[in-house]
Amino acid sequence: MTAVIHVVTALERGGAQRVVLEIAARLHDPGRPQLVITGARVAGPGSLDDEAEARLHKRLVRLPSLRGAVDPLADALATMELARAIDGLRRRHGAPVVVHSHSSKAGVLGRLTARALRGVVSVHTVHGFGHDALGARAHALLEAVERVAARASDVIVFVSDADRLHAQAQGLTGSARVEVIRAGVDRARFADVRTPERRAAARRALALPDDAPVAVTVGNLKPQKDPLFHAEVLHAWRLVDPSARLVFVGDGPLRDAMVARARATGDDANLHLLGFVDDPRPALAAADVFLLASAWEGLPCAVLEATAAGLPAVVRDTGWAGELSWARSVSALPRDASPAQLAERLRAVVAKPPRATRLPRELTLDGMLEDLGRLYDELVGVPRFAPGSFRPRPRGRRRHR
Repeated sequence: MTAVIHVVTALERGGAQRVVLEIAARLHDPGRPQLVITGARVAGPGSLDDEAEARLHKRLVRLPSLRGAVDPLADALATMELARAIDGLRRRHGAPVVVHSHSSKAGVLGRLTARALRGVVSVHTVHGFGHDALGARAHALLEAVERVAARASDVIVFVSDADRLHAQAQGLTGSARVEVIRAGVDRARFADVRTPERRAAARRALALPDDAPVAVTVGNLKPQKDPLFHAEVLHAWRLVDPSARLVFVGDGPLRDAMVARARATGDDANLHLLGFVDDPRPALAAADVFLLASAWEGLPCAVLEATAAGLPAVVRDTGWAGELSWARSVSALPRDASPAQLAERLRAVVAKPPRATRLPRELTLDGMLEDLGRLYDELVGVPRFAPGSFRPRPRGRRRHR
């Protein structure tokens, strides 16, 4: 048997964490078991822990020392515990094993640990770079750490070509093999979301007027999603259409600040914060348009779900929207677009909705799982595998899906 061990700091609600859970649950096979190593349970409703425990059972391993915040002592302990856990799983399931890390913190610890162990192949998925949104010193430090971790990587997977190009231009890939495997969503699950009956029922449940223009956003209320900017977009939209509403599905530390911003501009009655929900489809059914104006992204699954549901989207492009340039239903504005410009685009899209776009297979859950399964089988199928025998492909033969 060959095990794939996924390492992620915490199973909070988010696109990267959802991808990890779907991979581990759906690609699991007795001949290629999928396990997840993560930190302590996430407190509150913003957690995928209950679902992970129900779907993975004993294949979910917890290391409480694995935390998101940088703490040299805790990180050193986490590295030692991670090494013991991976080595124990390797002995149980047989070598080689693939250690597949996700997110920045887990990516650094996971790759360095994997490099120090025998019979382990290291894969890391970059779910987006947030370096540009940080100060210059933090930006430089994080990129220096990424360069070190890249040297410990056998394969680096990107969810978008934009992130791949950025990483290669900044020397963040080292000599690792590079792959682009895009995040995917369950296309069939969102196929029949936007019917007149479901729209009417969803609007009644959310107390939304039937004739009000409604935008929906799905994401955590954290700096990455820039909820305060979303509040400014709502204000600009209401200046041209006072009945406009914004439904924000998600929660996080910036909730109070977003409410305060909306109250200060007189928009609080038109802002609907739903908190974390298990199923975003009713919110998508109620909306006329999807809005995402994040500070940074990899390839946001929420936009893919909206597209699969046939909902037009207006987005602030921080580099990733080129992946959806083929989609008639996705309207991308540049990174420096003002709230007024986004509001005007929302108004135009609601007034004249574009035709829906069907997601291609590479952006579906089935397509992503097929590509990852092929990658895992290829990596551990190296003839006469021995520690250190895996070598990245020559640069001229890299594939970019």
